[in-house]
Order: sequence, then C-alpha cells, then structure tokens
Amino acid sequence: MKYFMKKFSKYLLFICSLCFIPACEKEIVSGLDDSVDARINTLIDSVYVKALKSAEYGWMASIGTSEGYYRFWMEFRDNNVVVMQTDNAMYENQYKGVEEESTYTFKALQRPTLIFDTYSYLSLINDPNPSISGASDYRGLGTDFEFEVEKYENGVFYMAGRFNKVKAVLKKASEKEKEGVEAGLMMDLPKQVANDMANLYIKANSGEAEVVMKVVGDRQLYTFRYDWGTDMGEEKAGYYNVEVDGSQNLFFPEELQIGSTTSITGLNYSDGKYNHFNTPDPNVVIDVDISLDPPTFPIPKIFGAVGSDRTFDELHCPMGFTDNLSSGEAKSSVELMSKFLNAAILCLGYEINFYFTPSSDDNGNSQEWNIALENVTGIGVDLETGSLTASFPSAIYTFPVTVENGGLTFTTGKTVRMLAGARSYYDKGVMKQLVDNFTDRQFSISWSKYQYSEGLILDIISQDKNFNLPVLLNKH
Repeated sequence: MKYFMKKFSKYLLFICSLCFIPACEKEIVSGLDDSVDARINTLIDSVYVKALKSAEYGWMASIGTSEGYYRFWMEFRDNNVVVMQTDNAMYENQYKGVEEESTYTFKALQRPTLIFDTYSYLSLINDPNPSISGASDYRGLGTDFEFEVEKYENGVFYMAGRFNKVKAVLKKASEKEKEGVEAGLMMDLPKQVANDMANLYIKANSGEAEVVMKVVGDRQLYTFRYDWGTDMGEEKAGYYNVEVDGSQNLFFPEELQIGSTTSITGLNYSDGKYNHFNTPDPNVVIDVDISLDPPTFPIPKIFGAVGSDRTFDELHCPMGFTDNLSSGEAKSSVELMSKFLNAAILCLGYEINFYFTPSSDDNGNSQEWNIALENVTGIGVDLETGSLTASFPSAIYTFPVTVENGGLTFTTGKTVRMLAGARSYYDKGVMKQLVDNFTDRQFSISWSKYQYSEGLILDIISQDKNFNLPVLLNKH
C-alpha cells in the first residue's frame, strides 16, 4: 500500500508539473505579443499617422484599379478625418475641384494598415453598379479600401490592398501640386495628354532593349520592348498619372522594366515636349523620340527567337473592311457558333489560338503559322461516325510561311497541313472560311489605328486586288 501511495504521489507530482509548464509558457508568449503590438502601435502613431497629418499640402495618392491608377489628393486631419479630391472624369460636372470629407483609421492588422472606413470617392469606383463605378460588370473597378504598408521611405508610402491586392502609392504633395489640384488639373490634364498623344509613338533604346510606347486613354500605356539579351519581343500594359504641379510630367505608379537592369518611372516634359524617360536614379535618363511614324520591327523582333510560341487569341475584322465577314472578334465575325449548328453540333464553347512555330517542312521556310481550335464543348453529331456525342476533337491548321522585305512582310503557303480533327471541321464548313482567309495571303507588320484595338496587329493583304482586306489579327 505504501509503495502504491508513493508511486501515486510521484505520478500526481509529475502531472501537476506538466500542467504548470504550459501555463508559464503562455505567460511568456503573451508578454512577447503585447510588446510587439505596442511597438507596432508606436510605429503607426509616431511615424505613419504623424507623417500623414503633418504634410502641409496633403498627399497625392495613386490607387490601382482594373482600369489603371486613379489619382486622389488627400489631406489627413485630426479626429481621423480625411478630405479628398478625385481625378474621376466620369464625375467632372459634379465633383471637379470639390473636396469630400470622410474618415480613416490606421490599425495594426497583419501589417500596419490604412483603412478608409466611410463613404468616399474611393467608394464610387468600387460600387457594384456599373452606372456609378464605370465598370464593365457588377464588381466595380476591383480596388480596395484597406491598404497594408509595404514600405515607407523618402516620404513615400508604398502600399498593397488587403483583398484585391492592388497597389497604391502616396507621395507628399508640393505647394504647386496643391495649387494644381485647386485649379482642377487632376481632371483636365489626363484628357489633354490622352488627346495630344493618341496617335504618337514614343520610342527609345536603353542599350538593353528597344522600347515603343503608346498612350491609351487617360490612364493606361501600351508598351512593346525588344530585349537584346533574351532576343525576345514582349508586350506589357503600363499605367500613368499626369503630375499637376505645372510640369506635365507623366508619373508611372508601377515602374516599367525595359531591360534586365533598367526600369523607367516616368516621362519628362520640358521645352514644350516630352524628351526622356526618368529612371529610379535621378542622374540617369533615357532619351526618347516621339513621332507619328510607327516602328518598323521585323518579324523576328515581334515574335522573338525562332522556336518561341507567341500566341494570339483574338481575330478582329473592322467595320466596313470586307463584305463576307461581320465586324468584331472571330467568335462573332466568322460566326463559328452558327457554323457548328449547320454541322449538327450545338456548340457551347471553344477556344481559337493563332501562333508561329519553327518550320517542319523541307522547303527552307523558317516558320509556320498555326490556327488551333481547342476545348470544343457541346452536343451533336460525331464528325466521323455520325452518332450522337458530347466529345469533339481539337484541330490544328498549319501554314508554311515565307518571310520577305527584311522581315516586314510574310506570305502564307497555298497548302495547309491539317492535324487531329482539322479535316472534318473544314469539310463540314465549320473552319473553311477562316482557314481559306489565311491561305496564300500576304501579311505586313503594322500598328493599330482603330478605336477598338490598341497595340500590335497584323494586316492581311489580299493577293486579289478585288478582294477586300478580310481581317486584323490583334496581339495581346
């Protein structure tokens, strides 16, 4: 019995010690949590909030959306009050030069986070009603109300939205910027730049890459670069805001990489014209040439080194260009849905891709042009057996290509190699019109001047002078 009691006492002491240990650990961890929270709150109050409230002329905020960066002037006041102006030209008649007051808070969440917590100009672009936000759907422009601080340096906040992950940049406003805001330049200048630069090409050579840029509307840029190091062409969307300090400089909220070591942060205006790109190093600039003349990049620069797949996914036919195709994208202009129906297939969806590949023929042609019909879904008659099916093959049509004129034009061959289900789709009339429009045609490298499309296009030039230009191939 004594032995049992001793053994029981040891077990009891051991169990009590186990219970005691985690209690001690919990107190230590809790103490660490409190000290971290205290340090973050001190940072927020003594650095971030103090900086926001002490800016004499307020802040210029560039906030990302699905349609580019909207710009706001903001002044942070006592009692968590923020006063804003917006560059949202959709509300020019209503809000140009009008200050709207709302509230904000700065909290220690996963990161220090600036939160706009009551209705403001930000709410307009995030409204699910397209008539309010200007969005193309019922999700607003996909911006945020809560922004985590990624870094704060040299008087600039770099932030990221907590939910949609959009970027935001807040820079201290100068006295001249505040004067420009009060004069309504936030709404006036973007429209002016978009109008003045609409048909101009901005060209530069950084030593690492050749760059062509076009202004697209009042917020966006189209950029094509040819990288000498990778021997590849690349297209990229960019964004700009117009400085309202009287300089008319363009500010790029997201730096644009134009080489392995070079990026650009804006476009400088002086002596009545834009003359160079700015870089993160104020001592380094890149001169630009701006003119109405489009670039003359040959095919290798457009599509990159032989062997690379540069895929096109839209086929456009402008209004009035041809009598035998409707205007619009391939899915409507070639009317494939109705052609599937004529072949006794109720098509629910498909994809079409257009791309170059290295040539596999023996005639010295270096590249081939491909049209791929993929991911066909629906129900109808099997292409081969005539029985009812819900499974349909892919199809690839391959055209040999002859490159001419120093790479500025190329001609597709008179014969087409048809792979997978390609012959069946052609014979049943689904793909015949589209394929025929690419057979034995000459293409030239050109640049879009049409309202529906910005950027690189390929014009089909007919061999028959009586045959209208049938399509434009739009590269994204």
